[in-house]
Amino acid sequence: MAKPSHPRSSLKLNQHPTPSTPATRNNFPVCRQTHRISQAGDCFNEYVYQDRADFLQQITTLVGCDGPHDREAYFLTEYPADDDDPAPAEETLRRWAERACLDEFESFVGLEYVLSKLEIGAIVPSFETWTDEGDRNVICFVFPDEDGRRLRTSVADSGL
Repeated sequence: MAKPSHPRSSLKLNQHPTPSTPATRNNFPVCRQTHRISQAGDCFNEYVYQDRADFLQQITTLVGCDGPHDREAYFLTEYPADDDDPAPAEETLRRWAERACLDEFESFVGLEYVLSKLEIGAIVPSFETWTDEGDRNVICFVFPDEDGRRLRTSVADSGL
């Protein structure tokens, strides 16, 4: 659902990085994900870089919400599927996550999404994490609606 005042897409969907050979910098291993987001209210930064093998790698770091941060998780849920169900099509996961995230936005921020100065996104399972790890988790998060801006405090009940 696009906001009337914003011409770009309203929902940014990320997938967990695809497993590959461990990357190193100066012979030190590089973590793909430093911490896992475990609850609504977790604030985090995500960094994407290209490793020496030209694979894109992603690092997620949990940070305090009382200082600059890029994103804040506001709703964690699971895609409704049995453990032995095959991974759904990516578009199916995206549509389901969009509905779930939009439904929960107002109760966390305190303002309807279309009136908010925030954008929403979701991290959904990749085919690999679905198949290899049984991952069904969907993480909804908010981020500033202007490129280059950062959040400075939690947006819970902020009315932004």
